[in-house]
Amino acid sequence: FIPAAFCIEEKTTIRVGISDNKFASYDHTGATFILPVNSSIIDLEDDNQRIDVKGGGYAEVKLINGSFNINVNSSLIVKNSKGPVIITSPDKIGIKGLYRKGEPAYYKGMIELRAISLYRFNIINILDMQSYLKGVVPNEMPVSFGIEALKAQTVAARNYANRPVDNHKNYDTCD
Repeated sequence: FIPAAFCIEEKTTIRVGISDNKFASYDHTGATFILPVNSSIIDLEDDNQRIDVKGGGYAEVKLINGSFNINVNSSLIVKNSKGPVIITSPDKIGIKGLYRKGEPAYYKGMIELRAISLYRFNIINILDMQSYLKGVVPNEMPVSFGIEALKAQTVAARNYANRPVDNHKNYDTCD
């Protein structure tokens, strides 16, 4: 018998706050996203207005006076949105100038941009739990440790991701 106080509902999706290159801050003043072919930008403030970006390219995001302005391939497509704004694609989305383990950072799932002040915003990677575990476990433990150790690390990572969180306002865990 497990007391109800120790039972939590398992998350099917997870929201991961993305930090800067030094893992020192989760507050961003601007960012440029590398969009694969068939990407979309959804402005949740404007009745979920969806802008499809068929040819890929770059989305330059700035937050000015609490409003998002987004240029895609030098054309202004989102103007003065309070957000949040979602960037989505069936392929990985990159963040120009952001590196993880010396490699350019690319993320599966969706990217959410959420204002936290007049000039700063959070970048949040939203993805399903299985994709999160496939990404996080190999970065926490080398494959050479063996399959049983990797299984144990996966259980630990899943439990950590499912823990109740109060310290992050816009995301469940951070990178």
